[in-house]
Amino acid sequence: MTDTASNRARRKGLPLTDMQRYLLGSAEGLAFSPSRLRDARLKTGLHQREVAEALGCLVDILRRWESGRTSPSAELLLKLMIIYDVNPRDLMRTG
Repeated sequence: MTDTASNRARRKGLPLTDMQRYLLGSAEGLAFSPSRLRDARLKTGLHQREVAEALGCLVDILRRWESGRTSPSAELLLKLMIIYDVNPRDLMRTG
């Protein structure tokens, strides 16, 4: 796991802060986009293993999100936003 991914994941913890609730609220009405999730990870240069370690989940779970078989919970979506340094709309698709 890289220091960058680890540090970003630790910067904000759970329970959700008011700012995190606000960020999630700004994504209401939008659908999660697996391809945007994968693109965000690739832009950071992180491997699935590194992101999974930073999240404390299995690599297979991250693969399921990126393939569209399942979607991350709101809590994990927020952690992904922190790790990838993106806003909610960057991981969502419209219409």
